[in-house]
Amino acid sequence: MLSFSFNALRLSAFASCCRKWTAYRAKLLIVCVAVFGCNGFSICISQEKASVSVGERPFVVVKLVNPTFRTVHSTVEIGSIQRGRVTTIPLRFENDLGGDVAFKKVIVQCACTGAKIPEETLRSGGTIDGAVSLDVSKGYRGLSKVFSFEVTSVGSVERVLVDLKANISGVVAFSQDHYAASVEVASLQLGKPTKITIPVIASSEMDLNDAFASVSGPLVEKSGKSVAVEYKSCREKSSIEGVVGSVEVQIAPEALVSDSEYFTVELKSDNFPIQTVPVVVRKKLPVTLIPETLYFSSTDIESIQAIGLVRVANNLDGSSLKLISAKLETGEELKTSIVVSNRSARLEITCSKEDVVELRNSTKKLEVLVECDGKQYLLHSKCRFQW
Repeated sequence: MLSFSFNALRLSAFASCCRKWTAYRAKLLIVCVAVFGCNGFSICISQEKASVSVGERPFVVVKLVNPTFRTVHSTVEIGSIQRGRVTTIPLRFENDLGGDVAFKKVIVQCACTGAKIPEETLRSGGTIDGAVSLDVSKGYRGLSKVFSFEVTSVGSVERVLVDLKANISGVVAFSQDHYAASVEVASLQLGKPTKITIPVIASSEMDLNDAFASVSGPLVEKSGKSVAVEYKSCREKSSIEGVVGSVEVQIAPEALVSDSEYFTVELKSDNFPIQTVPVVVRKKLPVTLIPETLYFSSTDIESIQAIGLVRVANNLDGSSLKLISAKLETGEELKTSIVVSNRSARLEITCSKEDVVELRNSTKKLEVLVECDGKQYLLHSKCRFQW
């Protein structure tokens, strides 16, 4: 009797303490209490994580059925998961095969997938529970994603391949991570503005009613009001999945002074984080050199090399292309060769590490002079010296 009263007092004191704690508890704490018989109790306290916990979702069932060449391939729809979060999905493997399967090793196809599957024997007609954590980066641009992993095994099958198909929520993004636009020189000479349309995708639950666009960067700093930008909702169906609108940029012809101009488009709203995308506008010249920056890397212990591509317009004879010189902004001439093929040519620049040691980890302007169809063209680029 004394033992019972003592334990009852302990339980009463704990209940009182819990009531006070409930009144002041923090939002990020979860208190789990388990009482074992009349001998006492234990408390488990854990912090709520940014990820969605297993307990918030029902089990996703993976059925082991219809093997092919001792392999089971199961594709399961798991519903919606949030962009920018790690979501933990509870899995339940059901063995509908005629024999047992012993799970051995888990192999994931992507760092965005983590799987915890017990190394146990799944009896015929039985189940084994596990879990996967699915990471969708905050910069992900799709509205759906497939997470794949493999479980090696022995017994009735040797492999279990699982594809988890998810819809992604919380998405507002530009459809590409960068944009490049070309403009005809003739249209600039006629005074025509350059118009660029950049699609915006979003998941169905996102509200873009108050979204507005802006531009920044070198072109805007030079040209000011010569660049106009506006976000417009999309009323017609697009060939790109999930497009809900577009950012339309209009650039006055006098703003495009250089062969290549750069700026950044921003999409803002109170309903989602700011979205940005870099844009380059290039004039369509008779002869062009790409990429914008040529990166040097080691070819051997003593030398470095950078490779570019020279493109020739259709109205020129590409076979007549000749290299005249390649000079840095410092006036130093680089050892350069060119290999012509149809309407393009491979440009190779080779340097001794010793000759350019002072330029290491720096970027310098480069001017390449070529001749095509009897006319000379000066091509502008940059050199990044790294090795």
